[in-house]
Amino acid sequence: MRSTATITIRSHGFSVTDYNGEFYRHLTDYCRKFVKTKMMSSVAGGRRVMKQVPDRVFASATNNRRELRFHINVLKEFYSFMQQRGYNTSRFKTIKDMPEQGHDKPMEFKSPDVQPRPHQVDYVAYQLDRNKDGVTTKINTLQTGKGKSTSLDTPIKTPTGWTLMGDIKLGDEVVAWDGSSTKVTGVYPQPVKQLYNVKFADGREVEVCGEHLWEVYYVNTVKHKRWRVVDTLEVLRLISMPNPRVYIRLPENIEEPVVDHVIPPYALGALIGDGGLTGTNLTLTKSDEDFVTNFVNYLPATMTFSRCDDITISLIKKPNLKGPNPWLEELRRLGLHGKYSYEKFIPDEYMTGSRNQRLAIVQGLLDTDGTVQKSGSVSFSTSSPKLAEQVQYLIRSLGGIAAINTRIPTYTYKGEKLKGRRTYDVDIRHKKPSELFTMERKRARCNDNGQYNEKLKLRVTSITPTKEAESQCISVDHPDKLFVCKDFIVTHNTFCAIYNMVKLEKLTVVVLMPKYILTWLTGLDDFVKLNPGDVMVVQGSAELNGCMKLAEENKLDAKIVIVSLPTLQYFMSEYEDTNGKMKGYTHTPDEFWKLLNPGFLIVDEGHESIHALFKLDLYTNVMNKLVLSATLEADDEFINDIYYVIYPNSMRFKNGEYDKYIESIALMYGLQNPNLVKFKGFGGAYSHVKFEQSIIKNKKLLWSWLEFNRTVFEHLFIRKKEDGMRCLIYCATVEMCLLVASHLTEAYPELDIRKFTQEDPKETLYEADCSVSTLKSAGTGVDIAELFCVICTVAIGSKQQSNQSLGRLRRLKSFPDAVPRYCYLTCTGIKQHMDYHRRKVATFANKTLSQKEVNSGFSL
Repeated sequence: MRSTATITIRSHGFSVTDYNGEFYRHLTDYCRKFVKTKMMSSVAGGRRVMKQVPDRVFASATNNRRELRFHINVLKEFYSFMQQRGYNTSRFKTIKDMPEQGHDKPMEFKSPDVQPRPHQVDYVAYQLDRNKDGVTTKINTLQTGKGKSTSLDTPIKTPTGWTLMGDIKLGDEVVAWDGSSTKVTGVYPQPVKQLYNVKFADGREVEVCGEHLWEVYYVNTVKHKRWRVVDTLEVLRLISMPNPRVYIRLPENIEEPVVDHVIPPYALGALIGDGGLTGTNLTLTKSDEDFVTNFVNYLPATMTFSRCDDITISLIKKPNLKGPNPWLEELRRLGLHGKYSYEKFIPDEYMTGSRNQRLAIVQGLLDTDGTVQKSGSVSFSTSSPKLAEQVQYLIRSLGGIAAINTRIPTYTYKGEKLKGRRTYDVDIRHKKPSELFTMERKRARCNDNGQYNEKLKLRVTSITPTKEAESQCISVDHPDKLFVCKDFIVTHNTFCAIYNMVKLEKLTVVVLMPKYILTWLTGLDDFVKLNPGDVMVVQGSAELNGCMKLAEENKLDAKIVIVSLPTLQYFMSEYEDTNGKMKGYTHTPDEFWKLLNPGFLIVDEGHESIHALFKLDLYTNVMNKLVLSATLEADDEFINDIYYVIYPNSMRFKNGEYDKYIESIALMYGLQNPNLVKFKGFGGAYSHVKFEQSIIKNKKLLWSWLEFNRTVFEHLFIRKKEDGMRCLIYCATVEMCLLVASHLTEAYPELDIRKFTQEDPKETLYEADCSVSTLKSAGTGVDIAELFCVICTVAIGSKQQSNQSLGRLRRLKSFPDAVPRYCYLTCTGIKQHMDYHRRKVATFANKTLSQKEVNSGFSL
């Protein structure tokens, strides 16, 4: 018997072809369940009316309707539907066009010892648990991971100086380990957790959490595994082992802007070292003629020098010139004039500046008070503790190691041995020590070819727990993800966990919206050891054709191919519009997957552009697929049904549970005169903008509404508030935001209450005790510290907006026992309000600690 139709089965979809007209009518009947409709207005009989019209179809068909495609997850349902209409499976010709395992592509992490963090272990195991004999699709709805944090009071090096970790903001620039500037791409505040003090061999120390990542060099292992990325607790374990030699990288030369100085840095360094700064004349004592010859070259045109004796010169203004000695005046301005040797210091403005300027002041100091032993070791001695610490700082900023030791020297006077003033010795190690001097006599004694010079590293000596406190993690866009913190310590940054791809070692295709491409390129470079050509980005038909041509000629060397979703959308549309003739492309979508033969497909943001992603599945043919997504919930129940078709529960990661800590309160109020309040918008749909506008127009109604808002604010926030807690109130219109903020300010003048909408500075949200805003202005992308209460006066029907407004609340770091509260106002006299309320009850059921309904006793 001739088959009724041909069913071609692929990894994520199936196509139906070779059917007659009668069977096509059954196909169109089956397609109806995948048609999403929308309301549109039209004019009939002189009146504008609303009617439902088709919007999108979650299936695929060629223009001539000779081929239809459906999702693989409805195949059984399709067979059942057709069987009920007299078409048993035996009447279909079935072709299984299943994918191969995919091209092998060896991949490795940048560090061989990378392991998932504890909270990621279950997820990674879930990902790697694959169906070896068939297609595997996994859906990740796991919440964003934890950061690797540093205490908020840790100084972080920036191109213009130092700032505290707690003050770092998105977009700021910090200094990377190699001295370059790098932009902060993420700021991740962390809850209260145990912090540890990490000390190093030259006295540096920093306070970080146990999860903080370090790039360390561990001696007691095979050579190719010595550099590794580990957290603080692992470093603690390693230094507890026998022969505990664990090191971190030293920063390279930290570059900063050039600073203008009256006295050149080298000259000031020499004057601090051997200058006489206490008298009315400025003198310099040094017996080395080469040094003096070099030094006087730094004098300005208005100055000269004269000999006081064989070893002392006086730095004076040239004869016949009026005015004071410019250097002496500058030393007075800098606060150095009149200082004895044990009081000397380097002025703050000389502690920054370009690398060459900082090197010059070090050269001036070491040419005068520096020593090079026969062994080549370098040191600097001073009786000023502040100067010793400043020299240590400058050496570290130049990529060196500097440790301070103290001693009390002795001397003999009239036959009696006496103690001198305490001396501070700075022991210095540098990759090129001769660079720290200009005097040839001292440079000649330096050993630039020492065994450890080129591979100079900083040793970790101890790690001890200190306190429990807030901390913060930042991510930077530097390739090595290393930034410089307190005492020029290099720390490892958070990086993207593309763990599954590396473990699978297959050619990988990543499909995403164009706005995420840069994020992925950065993440891949963070985590994976890549060579030029290992990653290919495909945007547009020309690049897609080029990719397929390389694959056809076996010249596609890329391990990872990133393709924008719009590129594939146009590709699939071309196939449907031309009935597979492909006028603008060299191959069909089915041929694309065969040519590339990837073993792994990653789809990012699987809840966005769901229609395009659904259609992508109808053409996809790959053995392993991973979908990264936020919560798969939509306002439209039809879209929710589609989510369950494309992402059934059996494929979703089950352990990504919500952290329930919010109390949800539905505050009910009545409506005295429904005729006074308008709330119908276009097509008769509910509009809270119209609701607020009608209230604003009626002075009596407005006063009543504002007082109701004040009463809610009083009971939910003021009576529970502790110093530092904040509140956020949502309104629908900017005008209502302004009115509510003004009314509350009059009632609570001691509080900082402000309106925040798109035209207001962002700082408003983070500084005010209470912000009154719209969902558009402050519904997403804001994290208000110590936000205790959210009051939503807007009737929200959207699940997404409800989740976003609820999501503004976090656990309160300074008030760990406080339960954040989310209150939404619901009018019992408006049907839509009650519908939205029931929807929130269902939406929040698994996301809040508790839910309750409270009758306010108020009627509008």
